[in-house]
Amino acid sequence: MFAYLDESGDLGWTLDAPFRHGGSSRFLTIGIMTVPKDRAHVPKRLVKNLYRHTGCPAGQELKAAHLNAAQREWFANKIATLCEREQTVKLMSITVRKENVQWHLRDDPNKLYNFMIRLSLLEHISAFPAVEFVPDKRTIKVASGNSLADYLQIYLWSLLSG
Repeated sequence: MFAYLDESGDLGWTLDAPFRHGGSSRFLTIGIMTVPKDRAHVPKRLVKNLYRHTGCPAGQELKAAHLNAAQREWFANKIATLCEREQTVKLMSITVRKENVQWHLRDDPNKLYNFMIRLSLLEHISAFPAVEFVPDKRTIKVASGNSLADYLQIYLWSLLSG
């Protein structure tokens, strides 16, 4: 099983200044797509088609904010069709309003990220013997040095042994 992860918003905590003018985003959303390994080519093909449809060069990161309304609608329709056709492909998301995040999750920016992944994804992936995380172009680490996969595995083990 592959779990593709992407976030919208940032992991900053400057909430007393306007967003993009010295301030951080007020919300953080993490989108997740899980795909069985034998079907991994399906969403990759869709992303390739999106790049072709928008004319974006393949080596450049394509952000939804840079798409026009018609392109976003085209992609949303393609995703909906994919999920209808491929019942094993799952989409999930989680959003937090950052001003409501507890202080202990703010001292290392990735603690919140990992916590959100655990809340949104753990129950779904616990049924699979192996999950490969594919975060968006960065490795998520918490201050303890554990990666996202390690963090989730430790949490699962504690549930099983508890």
